[in-house]
Amino acid sequence: MWGNHQRKFVIVTRSPKEPEYLPTIRHVLDDQTLRENDPNPLYRPQPASEFYRQTLTACWAEANRLLKPGGMLAFTFHHSEDEPWIDVLESLFNAGYILVATYPIRSDETKGEGEFGSRKIEYDIIHVCRKRLDVPEPVSWSQMRRWVKKEAQRLNDMLEISHGQDLLEPDMLVILRGKALEFYSRHYGQVYTGDDDLLGVRDALLGINQLLEDVISGEAANGHRRPPDVAEPATRFYLRLFQKDAEMDRDELHKTMRGTGITSDDFEARGWITVSGTTVNAIPIRERYAYFTAPGRNRKVVKTDLDQAHFLIGAALPGSGMDITQELNRNTFTLKKSVDAILEWYAQTATTESIRVAAQLANNLATHWRAQPQAQPGPQQMSLFQRLEAEE
Repeated sequence: MWGNHQRKFVIVTRSPKEPEYLPTIRHVLDDQTLRENDPNPLYRPQPASEFYRQTLTACWAEANRLLKPGGMLAFTFHHSEDEPWIDVLESLFNAGYILVATYPIRSDETKGEGEFGSRKIEYDIIHVCRKRLDVPEPVSWSQMRRWVKKEAQRLNDMLEISHGQDLLEPDMLVILRGKALEFYSRHYGQVYTGDDDLLGVRDALLGINQLLEDVISGEAANGHRRPPDVAEPATRFYLRLFQKDAEMDRDELHKTMRGTGITSDDFEARGWITVSGTTVNAIPIRERYAYFTAPGRNRKVVKTDLDQAHFLIGAALPGSGMDITQELNRNTFTLKKSVDAILEWYAQTATTESIRVAAQLANNLATHWRAQPQAQPGPQQMSLFQRLEAEE
């Protein structure tokens, strides 16, 4: 048990018959002073996920060093939660691998009792990887989303025909997610949601999961208009959470976010919500606009597509004192294509009339501005993200 980093103490002998373990442990740790019941040098306080990722990355990297250029690395993994997937995939991709194939296989018939991790999933996923030999090509998230959605729909239809009702939804999601991650791995480190804004594994998994749930459940399964597909993953999740009510119970929010790879702290850090006691509130658009336009504040804080949509809606509200077209002409930020769809969504679904009217006005002005010649920079002036969006 000495190697378990969750244990605070080294247990080197459990009976007089096991004294030979102590020399072995001293040799492995290169510490001849170690005695029975000494503090475990391998112990890492919780959360230990960063240590786990670093150690796993080192293992993958050593395998990569020994692997021939045309060789393959294959392993099995599955889990119902996203955090373990994030740890494994980040370490794998950072060690220089790409996923080239994923194959679902039935795992052990007997899983024992309990609700944790692998016991809730019937299928293992065999991950087949190769060394990354080429520099990944840059793509936008909207391009990636279309590829994933098209392939997921094809696989979903095929699995429904071959398995019918025998295949449970969690198993379906694991299978489809493995296939979607093949696409992401090919462009890892080069998937953009904006200028200099890379889509990490955490947000990629969140976006993939949402797309796959849409594919499985249908476009209108929740009785409301879904947030636009083209929105960034975290934005789409936020809009779905606060579509009807700007206030949520904190415990309910934590339960809803469980297994998504994103937390309320992430939303709070982005300036989207406030947490007070047991209550979580979505920050009103007027307040967000006031923050964006505070004296001395740079427009660089308007980063995500949700930030841009809230900025434009706030500017379109009566009394803002902002000329939207003039602001866009300053090119203080690159207006993302997904903003148009978010503005349209707010114009149709916002619970207050003032926000619906302002969103529609902002959408009209942004659409008109995009059509103007001065809004279209030449090839030499375009950023990488603008070129990617222009290719769509």
